[in-house]
Amino acid sequence: MAVKRHCVMKALAVMNLQNDFIDRIPVPEIEKIIPVINRIMHNFEIVTASRDWHPANHNRFVENHPGTKAGSFIEVNGSMQLLWPAHCIQETPGADFIPTIDQKLFTRVFNKGTNPNSESYSCFYDNNSQKQSELEEYLKANQVDELYLAGLSSDYSIKHSAIDAVKLGFSTYIILDACRGLEFRSGDVDNAIRDMTSHGVKVITSDTILMI
Repeated sequence: MAVKRHCVMKALAVMNLQNDFIDRIPVPEIEKIIPVINRIMHNFEIVTASRDWHPANHNRFVENHPGTKAGSFIEVNGSMQLLWPAHCIQETPGADFIPTIDQKLFTRVFNKGTNPNSESYSCFYDNNSQKQSELEEYLKANQVDELYLAGLSSDYSIKHSAIDAVKLGFSTYIILDACRGLEFRSGDVDNAIRDMTSHGVKVITSDTILMI
């Protein structure tokens, strides 16, 4: 009797391609990755998009802590938390997807960072490892084996999401030329890539996807 072979299901996770990462917290060279992502999306049946979707009273916004500065740390619930300028606030233009990304190819959108009392870099969990989205459930319901990540930012959301994806059992890839990092400190992106690969994340380029 013939053995039925399992067809590997691949999904693309597009992260944080939102207006405030052009204007409010600028990520260098975003314009270079948009056409790359628009091309590779056609090679996936499942394309999820994750976006920051913060309440205005989020405790990691520097504006909510008078006398502090963006980039400084405060203690919240026993852990140190980096303060950011207010960004991607729910129902504001800054939280909208960048217009040049082809949103009609998104199969589902997941919000993160909705809890005002917890940071959330990963598209799976907040930083306290409490489940923040239904992404894992959605991917497993669609029998996804391999997860590919693109978008923003290599040294924060991409890194944390990729490491979580490996821990959840997905074969995980970052598409290097479809990602960009904030690089607040020189070497942040390189360090993030080393951290990801040490956890089993594989690093590829879009050429690999286009040959699938």
